[in-house]
Amino acid sequence: MQSTTGPRVVQDANEQATIKKHLETTVAALAAYREGRHAEVQSLCRGVIEHLPNFFFPVHLLGVSYLDCGQFEEARQALEHAVALEQGSPDAHGNLGHALLSLKRYDEACSHLEKSLALRPDSPPALRKLGNALWRLERPEQAIAVLTRAIELQPDDFEAYCDRGIAQMMLKRYQAAASSYEHALALQPHHFDAMVCKGLAHLELRHYDIAEAAFRSEEHTSELQSHHDL
Repeated sequence: MQSTTGPRVVQDANEQATIKKHLETTVAALAAYREGRHAEVQSLCRGVIEHLPNFFFPVHLLGVSYLDCGQFEEARQALEHAVALEQGSPDAHGNLGHALLSLKRYDEACSHLEKSLALRPDSPPALRKLGNALWRLERPEQAIAVLTRAIELQPDDFEAYCDRGIAQMMLKRYQAAASSYEHALALQPHHFDAMVCKGLAHLELRHYDIAEAAFRSEEHTSELQSHHDL
């Protein structure tokens, strides 16, 4: 009787060598990602996925790279694959929520961001993105609560202050909104949109001098930006 042990050992050794090669490629993709070489990241990850479609890490890394490049539909597809492979990953859910938010699929974004937060409570980025999706769904009260928590955890989050200001404006809480935009402008003093929104909040409060000063600052910022663009 001919032994099959020899061929099986050779086959196992070949499989191990192949897996090792793809692991090394994945490590190279991560190094490229850290250096911002996204075309290389995507090429390497796709090569690994072609041979190991159920390997979570390159699938997730591919989605994150697409997300960073603003390729939101490609990111959604890759990150849905990642979530299917690893339901317990807060990063995969959070990044998929980000992609869906960017695609204006707000209900789906909320679902995945909430799953991310259930797995990793008190994540400021996930809270901020959830708050953004909530006010876009015209749920400003919930948005304010979520964004306030994000700010408590990360007090220098400019976007969280701006999003909270929008939700407060929706509820006609103009004094609170003005305060949110003041905090935002303390972090980014020349931000055009924040200046406009601050002016609008004070206009509703009939603080005409403050509103006028905000609009003048906004005009000055706009002029500086136009000059810079030249």
